[in-house]
Amino acid sequence: MRSHRRDVRVRFESARVPRRVPGTPGRGLSASAPPSEHTPGLSSSFQIAGSCDARRRRFDDTRRSITRKKGVGAVNGQPNIVLVHGAWADGSCWSGVIERLQADGFHVRAPQFPLSSLADDVARLRQVLEFQNGPTIVVGHSYGGQIITALGADAPNVVGLVYIAAFGLDEGESLGALLSQGPVTPALEHLFTDSRGFGWLSEDDFVNHFAADVERAQAKVMYAVQQALASTAFTDVMGVPAWTSLPSWYLVAQDDEALPPDAERMFASRMGATTVEIPSSHVAMVSHPAEVADLVEKAADAVGAVAAR
Repeated sequence: MRSHRRDVRVRFESARVPRRVPGTPGRGLSASAPPSEHTPGLSSSFQIAGSCDARRRRFDDTRRSITRKKGVGAVNGQPNIVLVHGAWADGSCWSGVIERLQADGFHVRAPQFPLSSLADDVARLRQVLEFQNGPTIVVGHSYGGQIITALGADAPNVVGLVYIAAFGLDEGESLGALLSQGPVTPALEHLFTDSRGFGWLSEDDFVNHFAADVERAQAKVMYAVQQALASTAFTDVMGVPAWTSLPSWYLVAQDDEALPPDAERMFASRMGATTVEIPSSHVAMVSHPAEVADLVEKAADAVGAVAAR
């Protein structure tokens, strides 16, 4: 099977990273010590301008219609869709996306993940994939990208990967190595670790930075139901990434204050992903569900067209 890897080297501590990273030899991110348990940093001297209030939009105003006929999904042989949430979230974060995908005839699952370790999360995803009747596209948000990437070359039923402002690590890399290479981003500035070794976001950072363009009342509900991430997730080393053998799509959140947009562009570039960009916070699936669903459906159409040949 053709490899989809592109080698790109990026220094996260650089004050300026090109919008489109040129392909140059090298791995990209070097292994290094994991972040401290106090506050893991995230990448580069990227400046995130503007106040959260100026960027915050009413949830209803972010919805746009998708010019797509209903019933074109699974009923016509399109792949199943499995949605993988990230840290400080749960399956409900995909509600707006699920509504749109189901309306277009897709069979969708958005399971809960324990976030207790990368191995536990991948095992949960494999369990869900085993019960999918036919080809499946997996969609990962944030740390969920780590989960879908860790499926490796042995991904049952999977025919495509979609990353939503998500980590797309390469073989031998870890989240800790990435996070320790630069200053803390606003969404993670007051991340704290509890006595069990799980990290939590503060309410201010969650509402004003992590979900900066979500209606405030809804963002506070999301904060209240957040699932913490085990600190061991930062030290788990990636094996052979699934994106080296599967087609990938990537949505860059241009106003992301958790994972810098240029880091997202780097991930997308080196995996050779079909990429779109939207003016969104880190939680694009909540503030821009139509755009996220649109990308997922485009991926489904693409793999469906290949299978039909």
